[in-house]
Amino acid sequence: MNNKKRERMQELIDKNKIRLRKKYLLDNELLQDCLKKIKDAEIIDGSAETESILDLMESRFQIEYHHVKNSYAISLNDIPLDDNGQYYIIWDNADVPILKCSGTSILQCPDDLFAVNFDTYIVSEDFREIIHHDEDGRLWYCTINKEKIKCSMNYNHLEYRQARK
Repeated sequence: MNNKKRERMQELIDKNKIRLRKKYLLDNELLQDCLKKIKDAEIIDGSAETESILDLMESRFQIEYHHVKNSYAISLNDIPLDDNGQYYIIWDNADVPILKCSGTSILQCPDDLFAVNFDTYIVSEDFREIIHHDEDGRLWYCTINKEKIKCSMNYNHLEYRQARK
C-alpha cells in the first residue's frame, strides 16, 4: 500500500472508533439515565484531560485492587460532599467518560450514579477527598492534607488508560 492509501485507511479506522464509542455511550442506558439526573454534568472525554485527572488521583491516593488505603466505611446518608464543590466521577470502565459535577447533583441521585459501573470513584476537584463505591455496594471515604500526599499506581487504572488509547 502506498502512503495515501495507508493514511486513508487509518483515517477510516479512527472515524469508525469514534462512531463506535458514540454508539456505545448512547446505548449505555445506565449512563444515559445518570446523565439525565445530573443536570450540571460536564463530560470529560479528552484523552489528555482524562490522563491528567487520573495522574492527579493516583498521585494523591494509594489505591490497590479497587480499594483506597486508609479509607473508612461511611453510609449513603453520611457522604461528605460540599453542595457547591465540584467533583470528578470516575467509573472503572474505560468506555465511560469522566464526569465533573456539583456535590448537590451527586447527592440527588447517588443510586443512578453508582449503577453505571461496579466501582465508582468520586474525587474532589482539589484531589484531597475521595469516595469509593465498591462492587459490593459499600462506600469508603478518604481525605488527605497537603503534607500527606501518597503516590501509587493502580493496576486497574493502568488497564483503563491502555483501553482508552
